[in-house]
Amino acid sequence: MTEPISWYTAQPQAGYGFTLTRGALEEQPGVEEILGGFLRFGLAHVEYLEAVARKHGFAAAAAYLAERSFAARVATRVGDFGEVVAGRLLEAEEGLLRPVEKLRYKDDHEWSMRLTDVFFTREESGQIVGFVFCEAKAGTTSPPADLAVSAYRRLLAESDIERPEIFFFCLERLWVEGQYGEHERLDDAMRRRDPFCHAP
Repeated sequence: MTEPISWYTAQPQAGYGFTLTRGALEEQPGVEEILGGFLRFGLAHVEYLEAVARKHGFAAAAAYLAERSFAARVATRVGDFGEVVAGRLLEAEEGLLRPVEKLRYKDDHEWSMRLTDVFFTREESGQIVGFVFCEAKAGTTSPPADLAVSAYRRLLAESDIERPEIFFFCLERLWVEGQYGEHERLDDAMRRRDPFCHAP
């Protein structure tokens, strides 16, 4: 049995007034395939793609991905990559769970969605005990100096809303996908009145 490929490294960084862990993608054989799998599951319904391939062939499935899932605009494509990888990284490092692969449900694959970049639940003993909101910033040019501050302010604003729009988005998608148990768990958690962790 072969060891799983480590697709990233994460190291604590000193010299800041807050806790910072810096991650980097590994450059070794197999990592591109892992990231490709993340993108395939993050940007498209794999079951639907398989149905297209069975009916029309792999070329048609590839064309569907190019025309519907992968943006032609480089900025959107890079942003989508950042969201997908950030989601997988935080799942691996923090043990968080994403109720829904959000980017599968874009109205227009050429533009970013206006909802929370990445939304997670934190669970203990099979129960949702917290919500985590993530801003993912990815680009091809140097970011502005206040990027982290503006992103954090947005997260704080969203975490102050009792029921952010992303809750309803996830609930509806879970219902449509027939994941009724997951739907009920999230629905119960978002309506709970006892003390609850909203972590930006």
